[in-house]
Amino acid sequence: MANIDKNFLEELGKYLWGSLKNHYSQHKRFWSKFFKISLALFFVVILTDRVVMPIIVKHAWDIKVPEVVGLTVEQAQAKLKKADLGLKIVSQIYNPSQPEGIILSQMPEPHSKVKRNRAVRVQISKEADMTYVPELSGVSLRQAEISLADWGLTVGELAWQYADSLPDNFVVATLPEVGTRVPYGTAINLIVNKSPASDSIEVPDVVGKYMDEGVKILSDAGLKLKEIKMKEEKEQIPGIILKQSLEPDTKVLRDTEIEIEVSKSE
Repeated sequence: MANIDKNFLEELGKYLWGSLKNHYSQHKRFWSKFFKISLALFFVVILTDRVVMPIIVKHAWDIKVPEVVGLTVEQAQAKLKKADLGLKIVSQIYNPSQPEGIILSQMPEPHSKVKRNRAVRVQISKEADMTYVPELSGVSLRQAEISLADWGLTVGELAWQYADSLPDNFVVATLPEVGTRVPYGTAINLIVNKSPASDSIEVPDVVGKYMDEGVKILSDAGLKLKEIKMKEEKEQIPGIILKQSLEPDTKVLRDTEIEIEVSKSE
């Protein structure tokens, strides 16, 4: 039985080998073409990976980003579309110098090179968040500062005015007026009460004094010299103060401006 099996297997092997040789002989042309095509495809893949693709990728990065700052969103989209680029709004902020919908900044920056179809990220202006000027008349300056902050506003310039119905450093009025609709962050100017008696001085008499002496007296008294006018006076010694713009013994606020007229020779 073992001999039969052995002989059978030998015969089967010879048969299969002969069939394979016969098949190869009959299809030799086919296998030759198959190997040639496979080898060609192999070289095409290598060439594409090492040469063609780098050229394509490099070409894709040759897109120059146009400048869109200062344009509307619609204008920017049209301009970027011509360059095969997109647009993406990433934030909106209030800019008092620009109307709503204007592009304020962009990334990537103009003229930089990017990939085709990339989205340019932009920041655009939006309408201001609005608030109102609160009623501040009759409150202290400190309380006015707190109230303005609560309304999203800040203190602007201070002007001083006397109102006998209010204590010193209390708000008389606001500019803009109460109830005016303004953007958040607006500086509100305040008119604040300050009585003359709180910081008043008496105007000294400097008429008839030499200019240098008179100027020093006025300065020491707390007045500001605005202008010195020179006037020819034949019967007067040069350099003598002839006239002053504020009457002597008048009470005025410190740092009030005063003018004097001084004699000069011909």
